Amino acid sequence: MSVNIRDKIGKLNAAQRKKVENRAAAIIAEEMSLRDLRKARKLTQARVAKTLGITQDSVSRLEKRSDLLLSTLRKTVQAMGG
Repeated sequence: MSVNIRDKIGKLNAAQRKKVENRAAAIIAEEMSLRDLRKARKLTQARVAKTLGITQDSVSRLEKRSDLLLSTLRKTVQAMGG
């Protein structure tokens, strides 16, 4: 049976819920987008595309997505040297 995160958080007391919310906010603040990562590595979209075997346009679309499969994310990060 699957567990819904909202249900789990809903069962926490106010102090625990606040702690979870604060930690989530901290993680979000540390977030780096694929575009930011690529630029930090001083890579072009064309170079990442060549490594992945896709077009530059596809890399652009990947960088704009917020719902990547983990396997796609892993391949993209590996293509950037991660």
